[in-house]
Amino acid sequence: QEGYYYAGIKDVYFKKNVLLKDPAYTITADSLMYNTQSQIASFIAKTLIKDSSGRTIETKNGYYNLFNGKAEFGDRPVIRDKSLIIEANSIINDDSSGVSQARGNVVIMDTAQHTTIIAGEVFRDNKRDRMLATRKPLMIIKQDRDSLYIAADSFYSARLTDLYKRKDSLKKDTVKGVKVVNVNKVAKNDSTNRYFEAYRNVRIFSDSLQGISDSLFYSFKDSTFRMYQRPVLWANHSQITGDTINLFTQNKKAKRIEVFDNSFIANQLDPDIFNQIKSTRMVGRFTDGQLDSVRATGLAQTIYFIQDEDSAYTGINESSCDIIDIYFGKKEMEKIIFRSQVNGTIWPMFMKDPKAMRLPNFIWLEDRRPKTKFDLFE
Repeated sequence: QEGYYYAGIKDVYFKKNVLLKDPAYTITADSLMYNTQSQIASFIAKTLIKDSSGRTIETKNGYYNLFNGKAEFGDRPVIRDKSLIIEANSIINDDSSGVSQARGNVVIMDTAQHTTIIAGEVFRDNKRDRMLATRKPLMIIKQDRDSLYIAADSFYSARLTDLYKRKDSLKKDTVKGVKVVNVNKVAKNDSTNRYFEAYRNVRIFSDSLQGISDSLFYSFKDSTFRMYQRPVLWANHSQITGDTINLFTQNKKAKRIEVFDNSFIANQLDPDIFNQIKSTRMVGRFTDGQLDSVRATGLAQTIYFIQDEDSAYTGINESSCDIIDIYFGKKEMEKIIFRSQVNGTIWPMFMKDPKAMRLPNFIWLEDRRPKTKFDLFE
């Protein structure tokens, strides 16, 4: 409705119901500064920018260069792009490269997958739909009653269809027992067409499950967490370790766990007394998010403390066999069944020192267990 032109500096000051149209953008604002020489639009009031793809940007200050497509937005700009909502202290964007950089208290919400990423800095490749989050990133996967929190040194996310080859050239996954995702059945605009990687010092927390590892891979298509390099999972009073741990979820709840090579589960009874099971592979199942049972196969060994109805220790079962089935009740090992080629001894308590009863590779890592979501950055 109003405009003022300053000829000496080539600035035009627009005021009230400003509308600026560009082939790539439509800008509406209460006030706007535009330099006719540099083709830079400066935002000095609440502004809404909408591009040809439908993405919107809300900002209060910053600039947009109509000549080279570079822009910077300040004062907590908000970007809405399909199912994504991005907010930060400032955002730098380059249309030509498709790269944007969000800095300062960055929050990215995915309304389709019900996830939120919080970080100090996030880089996005908008053309290839890729993202890198750094500076104490935190991912929150919203669940019905028990949200899952993941922290690491850095996060990376991209499309599954860009990661996997087509079905006719797929090779078997290097991790035994894990099916490779068939990308022919994944549409590029499918909200599950994403994977997520966490690098270095990975920490996981939920009320029912906690974990650590060096790296983690999560596919939104099969809802599986794959933990690598010295992974550890804690479920109630049990600690699970192995070379690789796969945690399968359904409706964002733990459903099944697979542990490959050097599988070990320890259940603490008293400060220095542990039920222990060791094997080549383990498969566990969850009921309502709680660990319900575990099957250990391949060179299975156990040290199990027998207790009477009053929880007094009456003996120690030291056995090996092909298969061991463990059942849990009230968050403790409740029953153990030995199957095939059983070889073992039940020792009276006075013949063994319970503190010395340890299977090979036993290690108790309770001091590294995240106790609350606030422990993820300690």
